[in-house]
Amino acid sequence: MNSSKLRKLTMDELPDWSSWPARMLSIEPFDIMHKTSEAIIREFGVDKWGALLKFFSGKDKFALADVETMEQDPSELIPCFQRELGFYLAMVKQASNQQIDLYRDTLSPHAGAASCLVELGAGYGSKILALSEKAPFDKLPLFAAEYTQSGCDLIELIAQKINKQVQVGQCDFDKLYVNGLEIPEDSIIFTSYSVHYVPSLSKGFVNFISKFKPKVVVHFEPCYELYDSQTLHGLMCKRYMELNGYTKNIASAIEIGCKEIGANFETEHNVFGSNPFLPLSVIKWTPRS
Repeated sequence: MNSSKLRKLTMDELPDWSSWPARMLSIEPFDIMHKTSEAIIREFGVDKWGALLKFFSGKDKFALADVETMEQDPSELIPCFQRELGFYLAMVKQASNQQIDLYRDTLSPHAGAASCLVELGAGYGSKILALSEKAPFDKLPLFAAEYTQSGCDLIELIAQKINKQVQVGQCDFDKLYVNGLEIPEDSIIFTSYSVHYVPSLSKGFVNFISKFKPKVVVHFEPCYELYDSQTLHGLMCKRYMELNGYTKNIASAIEIGCKEIGANFETEHNVFGSNPFLPLSVIKWTPRS
């Protein structure tokens, strides 16, 4: 994406493009959301992935882009945030491509001799399927685990329509299990905007994933603890997560877990967000051999 052609935004302009500043300042009423198992199943299993599955189950042919378009208009202008650029406007499709490019650039150095690419908390598979179209992931076997049954079913349906082989199972980051998948050793495992839905992340999370003996694990997740309490933007990001009932201890739980198993731990703070109040950090850890 050519940053010179982007329309930059000031913080004062964000209310023109998002209702969240007014909500965070209690000008517009908004009830704090609680991410219970029932709420997640209703939001994603029924309202989002369930509705998409129902619509596309009756289609003879479609592509991943068709599902993404049904989820959100790719030409819609949205406010985004990038650490180096600050706030700016981009079309949904541009922001999505930027996010996938970030994932590719972060994960690809580990692709050599990796056994497969694995996404845990995969939604309907948009990220792992998009990555599978790009080198060096286009030659790797694909494994995806998702919390909701409709998400699992939609991954399988999309994969069938676009002629991709994906092994699909279910996972739960609260109860710490993966069912229906035999993940090979030396895999690349990643998560994307999925860990922050558990009430509180267990320090056993790292040990749970490490049992698959991955080559590397990368979490592209919003991290409450990594938002800067000394800046207005950081405080607004924290408040956004509070209002939405998102996990507050992702970074510390993973760091503690890495220390307990002797894994190498690295972070890049608040790299990118297609939602300016929920930028992701990149947390990477590698088990020591």
